[in-house]
Amino acid sequence: MDVNNELQEQLDKIHSFFKYTTEPYDYWDWDGESLIVVLNDEVIEEYTFQDLRDFEVLD
Repeated sequence: MDVNNELQEQLDKIHSFFKYTTEPYDYWDWDGESLIVVLNDEVIEEYTFQDLRDFEVLD
């Protein structure tokens, strides 16, 4: 699988995960290594690739 397809698959899985959250956030950003969650222009959470694997969001 090429890098762009792999990244898109990861984005889709993360998006699916966030559809069910009740926590407020304005947006999130994933660069393939780190996920940041932003609210009111402040990073409120940050996760690594391994964190997302541990949460079973990514495989």
